[in-house]
Amino acid sequence: MKTKCLVPKQHIIAASLLLISVSGVSSSRAQAILLGKLDGWWRYTTLQGTLLKSAAQFQTVPAYLTDPALSFPYQRRVNPSTGQPYAKEMLFADGLYLVRLIGGWDPNGGGEASEYPGDVSFADVWYRTPLNRLGYRWERLFDRLDPVVSTYGYANLTLVLDNIPWSLPAPGTAALGPLGQKTPAQYPSWLYWSSKQMCIELTNRYGSNVVNKFGFRMGTEYNDEERFNGTLTQYLQMHDWCARGVKESLPNAPFGPFNGSGDFFEEDNLFRVASHCANETNYAIGGTRAPFGFASTSLYFIPHFSGTNLVGASPRDVVNSRKALWDAITHDFPGLSPWKKEIHEFGVLGSEVLKRGSNTETVFTWEPGARGAAQRFHTLVYLLQHGCTRVQHWDVDVSEKISNATSSVEMLTGLGWLYSIFDHFRGSSVRIYRQAVLNSSRNGTEFVSMVALPSNKVVILVSAYNQWRNRHQTHRVSMLLPKKWFAGRRGQIAKLDRNTAFHDVVRADLAAANLLYTDYQNNPDITAHVFFMSGARGDIYVMSNLGRYERLIQDSLTLRPLTVADASLTDYDTTRYVLTLPNLPTPSVWAVVFQ
Repeated sequence: MKTKCLVPKQHIIAASLLLISVSGVSSSRAQAILLGKLDGWWRYTTLQGTLLKSAAQFQTVPAYLTDPALSFPYQRRVNPSTGQPYAKEMLFADGLYLVRLIGGWDPNGGGEASEYPGDVSFADVWYRTPLNRLGYRWERLFDRLDPVVSTYGYANLTLVLDNIPWSLPAPGTAALGPLGQKTPAQYPSWLYWSSKQMCIELTNRYGSNVVNKFGFRMGTEYNDEERFNGTLTQYLQMHDWCARGVKESLPNAPFGPFNGSGDFFEEDNLFRVASHCANETNYAIGGTRAPFGFASTSLYFIPHFSGTNLVGASPRDVVNSRKALWDAITHDFPGLSPWKKEIHEFGVLGSEVLKRGSNTETVFTWEPGARGAAQRFHTLVYLLQHGCTRVQHWDVDVSEKISNATSSVEMLTGLGWLYSIFDHFRGSSVRIYRQAVLNSSRNGTEFVSMVALPSNKVVILVSAYNQWRNRHQTHRVSMLLPKKWFAGRRGQIAKLDRNTAFHDVVRADLAAANLLYTDYQNNPDITAHVFFMSGARGDIYVMSNLGRYERLIQDSLTLRPLTVADASLTDYDTTRYVLTLPNLPTPSVWAVVFQ
């Protein structure tokens, strides 16, 4: 296999801006597109195997986010046995992906790996005995899963079989990648016996009512040679044998391949695996067809310049590359269904701006502010429009832990703000639509809306994003909304933009206090986590002014009455209103609620 980067192939799409007035819009142009239901498709995150035993990644929900005076207080997960919230949880997550669960770890991987300083292979759940038989350390598995399942009540789990236990390759052939063992098993049939027995042990431990909710994924970005250095055939053998073991124990469990990255159509990537699962001989059971429960990919923004063109920052481009994959699988392998369209890694991995004095290294950001919220919101709406049913975020994308010598607190990011809004209107009965947005932009700014219809409310999220980070103009935007959606016209608004997002405001404060690192001083449009921008000095500064920043986030999560400067809802004709926002800034996500 070739080593892949995570930059998706760009698909050039012809598009035209809507530089027209509302009065000139045809009725068909303003039709709403049904996106499905607001049923929690965003509430997934990943935990690392070495940190499961200590539950190190679970977070305490800060009190300032749960204040009942907020319009959108954090919705804590509740233990059904006690009726009380869990002490800790993964923020904005009901479903978890557990990676590197069965061992095969990097000896320097930290966490539980440090408990085996002499030989990290003793952390493996599955292993080969000196007599060349299979052995199991189920206590290792339960030590990792008990905190997740028993302590914090998570049953919507996807167990990821990615790193190969150290003893399963042929002796002397095991190779270390950046995350642990990457060499395929010598005999893939061993994975069948092990995965089958694992499902039996899981059921005995946690009960069928819990384990029947589990899913399984064979690998993590296995088209990347740094994670898996076997051939495509070796991967397919492992996939089929593991799937057989899981399905014989848990016949209804979703089982699917690794989350593809890079060019999804290359020989060792996801499209080729779909072809095998649809049309080729199953290595484990014979006949054609192998389980293909989902076509999942990683989705990262990795902006960079190609000449003078900026690529890797457009939500339309990254989504259209996934659409091309999903459409091709649907068209070429019609007998493969049912399978789901999913994103198993989602985020931003840097900026396009070079660090001072470097020809290769860029100024880092995970885009925690308003820009990142708008960028991700646009992406989510496009994904939903193309049938995506699940998106997994990272914990660092929804909050940042700020610490001093005595205490710490999670501070909400822009994406965390957006998910706070989503959480308050989620439900299997809440329909969501994409509504056409009419705008005044002449500088490439894009606009996306999502309308949710919970009982007796209309919730309108509208966002402005420009892939060129220094374009901050305000724009006049409008949309037509059916009057039948409205039970009342009393409007309120909550705003996320560069004046209200925590990371944007604290960046300005750190600059004023002369606490920013030089690369951030020199690039005023790049916002990052506080620690990246200013190190421990920044954390101490925030903790010293914590009340101000908690109130800032609280204010952004509190609806206030709509003013004409914010938006107006007026008659368009007998069946529609027109909602007009005269000064929507870039970047931003605003929530307008009518009830």
